[in-house]
Amino acid sequence: MTPNACRQADEAGTDLEQENPDPGHEEKHRACLVCGDEFLSTWSGERVCKRCRGSARWRQG
Repeated sequence: MTPNACRQADEAGTDLEQENPDPGHEEKHRACLVCGDEFLSTWSGERVCKRCRGSARWRQG
């Protein structure tokens, strides 16, 4: 983004962070690495569904 565009966005009161969110924190449907079921991942590092993370097997390591 050019300095002029940044200045215009600042003057307009827009939040550049919201316009260009961090791609690592994008919600996306992913396959769980444990059970294979599809779930809504809230960030790129979340690869195991909540059901599997809550299981005794997962907690024991």
